[in-house]
Amino acid sequence: APICTADYVHRVGRTARIGAKGSSVIFLLPSESGFIQQLEKDKIPLMEMRLEMVLEKLQKTGITSTKTGQPASTMEEAATNLQIRIENSVTRDKKLHELACQSYVSFVRSYASYPKDARDVFCFKALHLGHIAKSFALRDPPSRITGIGKGQWTKKQERKDTDLKREGKIIKAQKRRLNEKGLMTSEFSSGLDGINAQAKAAKKQKKENARKR
Repeated sequence: APICTADYVHRVGRTARIGAKGSSVIFLLPSESGFIQQLEKDKIPLMEMRLEMVLEKLQKTGITSTKTGQPASTMEEAATNLQIRIENSVTRDKKLHELACQSYVSFVRSYASYPKDARDVFCFKALHLGHIAKSFALRDPPSRITGIGKGQWTKKQERKDTDLKREGKIIKAQKRRLNEKGLMTSEFSSGLDGINAQAKAAKKQKKENARKR
């Protein structure tokens, strides 16, 4: 969620361009309800979408239970059926599970980094990490999710570091071989290289003297 009225107005402005009308939805936790008062104080028009309205529509879709296959008879049962279906999908799909863990870690980290003047509404200590995990369809305990998320989140960076170290070792080994080759060439040299060089220099000097004459 945006942490101040200015951010909220800026994001909502993207829903209506060039004179067109638009609308937006903001999802808030019970602990974040103070943000509503902040928006109302700044005269931002709001309309509450109650949870009962959403669950009623969900129930009317006829979502069935994964156990009995029967449609939900109550709004709470409909919500439970949907949650279980999503959790099952995340649990069965390893890649999806990894993405959910990464998303959880990113959310928690971003929440903890909110500026001090916003923490009276967006307070990290007020978060129920177990409920947050459920919102990402994760059944793992928060401590385990954090470990998984961090591992996946830093996996690419660790690979890069490993590749760089390997390349560094290869370069050092190549330099070492070149140095050893140079020493061997110097050790077994015939000694004619220096003589040949002197002869070439003398011949060149002789030609230059002849031209001057």
